[in-house]
Amino acid sequence: MKFKLLLTLLSILYCTVFYAQDKRITIEDEQVKNRLLIYASNNTLTDLDVAITLKGTGFRQRRGVPRKVRVPGRSKVNLISVVIERDQEPKYTYTMEVSDSLTRRSLVKQFELIKIKPSKLITLYKPDNCSNCEDIITGLDESPFIYKTITLSENETIKTQLAPYVPNLETTDKMIVMLGGNLYPEIETAEALLEELQK
Repeated sequence: MKFKLLLTLLSILYCTVFYAQDKRITIEDEQVKNRLLIYASNNTLTDLDVAITLKGTGFRQRRGVPRKVRVPGRSKVNLISVVIERDQEPKYTYTMEVSDSLTRRSLVKQFELIKIKPSKLITLYKPDNCSNCEDIITGLDESPFIYKTITLSENETIKTQLAPYVPNLETTDKMIVMLGGNLYPEIETAEALLEELQK
């Protein structure tokens, strides 16, 4: 009886792990003429090896074991390309194997750098006549991270919400930085902002 219970628990655990999605990788597709291109976007800063298996209808693909493809950190790579059958709409499901144990046997393809979400969401509140905004925005544009900028003079609601927490809000000429919902008035450079993200 104990053996059957253990076997059942192990099979449930295996199925849960096997079918769970890996949030580090996002799969997208694009139809170009008679081909369906499947892309993997790596939403981390770490290189990963990815293998994908498609099942479905309306397309033809190579047979055999899928090869792993290297997907560098914060990049988008074309994993595979399949041929769409004439007058068919491709429909598919996929299983994916993701590994951070990189192997020399992985295919290395061209990739496109993408922006990823940071560990703490970045919101910049920009006052008029801002003295350090260019430095912070330029630094974040060169970083791998997505961020949001709000110009204070164009949003009275935000100004009202920030006023109790930011002394001299009406006269400040410094960027107001929010990371993960917390204000950081001491951050005045892109380097300091990126350092704070690592904490």
